[in-house]
Amino acid sequence: MGQLNEYDIVVASTGYISREVFRYDRDLNFYVQGSMGAALAIGIGIALHTDRRVFVINGDGASLMSLGSMVTAQKLRLMNLYNFILDNNCHESTGGQPTASDCIDFCRLYFNTIVYEIGKDETIPPRITLIPKQIAERFKNALLCQQVK
Repeated sequence: MGQLNEYDIVVASTGYISREVFRYDRDLNFYVQGSMGAALAIGIGIALHTDRRVFVINGDGASLMSLGSMVTAQKLRLMNLYNFILDNNCHESTGGQPTASDCIDFCRLYFNTIVYEIGKDETIPPRITLIPKQIAERFKNALLCQQVK
């Protein structure tokens, strides 16, 4: 898979994950705000309409909320869609409530899934300074302006 390049697309799930990704902000990062469980569905929609690599970064809680999206991704077998799950067995952004991620093998639902088991993080990442409309407009403009070489 290699390193992220300037044409790759990143879709980051809501909560701390999008806030962490925002530390490495770029126009082709799409931060899903307030829609837990929607990142993979958004990634599928994007991957269907581009040859670029699309990287979705989700937490275990958001992934459990979107199991249907994982099955859809498996059915479509989009070779340019990569699903990364950061699994700390809790909903960290909302107070650390436990999830049931230890009861499922996410990788069996979608072949292009990689799960990283992580610990809880005591640091709180900074908030995203863009409003959702700015995120969407900037992302759309980047897709239209940047031609893949």
